Amino acid sequence: MESDWVFASPAMHGKQPYWPDNLLKRYIKPAAKKAGINKNVGWHTFCHSFGTLLKANGKT
Repeated sequence: MESDWVFASPAMHGKQPYWPDNLLKRYIKPAAKKAGINKNVGWHTFCHSFGTLLKANGKT
């Protein structure tokens, strides 16, 4: 169904997804700061983290 978004925006009543930059600004960066991560966090960070996890578990 076209309204079934994984990250549906409650402000748009689930009819549109959150935009990636909006997720990063509103949720991910504040969570990183709260967790004591003082470095810049972005989507590229997740890419590297995921790659590191795959390699550590022999999946690459």
